[in-house]
Amino acid sequence: MTNHQLIRLHVARSLLAGIYIGFGCLGMVLVRSCTVSPPMLSNFLSGIIFSIGLYLVFSCRGMLYTGLVYRVTDVMKDSKKFPLKNYIAVMIPTLIFNFLGISLV
Repeated sequence: MTNHQLIRLHVARSLLAGIYIGFGCLGMVLVRSCTVSPPMLSNFLSGIIFSIGLYLVFSCRGMLYTGLVYRVTDVMKDSKKFPLKNYIAVMIPTLIFNFLGISLV
């Protein structure tokens, strides 16, 4: 793959991950705002709906900002294998396109 194809793939995965999480959050908020159902049931259903959003992210290999945060330990352990500038170059676009995906929803 060329660099342009990798960048487009990263952008698409980040944007779709934001959209999936946005749908999960929106569904969770809609279920929790329903005052007819008992609170225990709405908590259970909202957890399931948000989990479906997370499942979509993982099954489609989406790039979530929160999923990349743990990699900072790899940067600190072995800065030659994982340079900080490469880590930042991945984190910032991921955060931006996750935000754009959530905003679209």
